[in-house]
Amino acid sequence: MINKHLFIWVEGPDDQRFFEMLIKPLFLGRYGTVDIRTYASMKDVLINKFIKSIKSMGADCVFVADQDVAPCPTKRKQKVIEKYKLLAASDILVVAHEIESWYLAGIEDSDCALFKCKPIKNTDSLSKENFNKLITSKQESRIVLMIEILNRYSIQVAIERNRSLCYFFKKYKLLK
Repeated sequence: MINKHLFIWVEGPDDQRFFEMLIKPLFLGRYGTVDIRTYASMKDVLINKFIKSIKSMGADCVFVADQDVAPCPTKRKQKVIEKYKLLAASDILVVAHEIESWYLAGIEDSDCALFKCKPIKNTDSLSKENFNKLITSKQESRIVLMIEILNRYSIQVAIERNRSLCYFFKKYKLLK
């Protein structure tokens, strides 16, 4: 039995859905427990207390942050560390630019008609707004649509289309 614990901190529910459905199962072979937690609606003081507890129990921590308007991942990591002082740069993973770019990266060209979008060869600079414009299906809610994307998701295609996702898979040795 693997007793090691991994905490993955993500910004909000779209990130949580992505990590729960696609990423968590990949880590379960190495960790006995993988907890995905959202931090956007929590106070910084509470997050810092959680991080302190995680570190003191010897668990591993991945803190996922969107790059947003930061000029580069390094600057974004510095900004996160300013808020959460117990995090090391190696604990932080920066998504370029937002999690929606990771969702779009995994849509195979053959599924584009299903999702009423055009094939996209590179999703590194896509934002939530781009996602909302590209995905024009009106018959389903955005959440249902995101779940359907994840159900048909191609990790191999996604890591070819998004550098930060590829980096994540390589850093945590999730590629087979």
